[in-house]
Amino acid sequence: MYNHELCGLEGHFCDYLHNVEDELGECRILIVDDVETNAMALAQCLQSYSRISVCQDGQTAIQSLSHILPDILLLDIFMPGTDGFDVCRY
Repeated sequence: MYNHELCGLEGHFCDYLHNVEDELGECRILIVDDVETNAMALAQCLQSYSRISVCQDGQTAIQSLSHILPDILLLDIFMPGTDGFDVCRY
């Protein structure tokens, strides 16, 4: 599950993340990032206890939001074209 050494943080925040793992199992998460490495790293970290969808640009994210209603949106703000602010306004 959650590895405290990997998170690079100590104390209450890591404990909080460890305690919400069961709740994340019911979440639908949409990750939007134009840097594929970032998106895939997040998806890999969360895949064991969440339903993950990944988009690599803002326009695709907006299209996805018409049929996927995520509980959590992990959104890169600075992307070319339709940026994260545009996605938020949608």
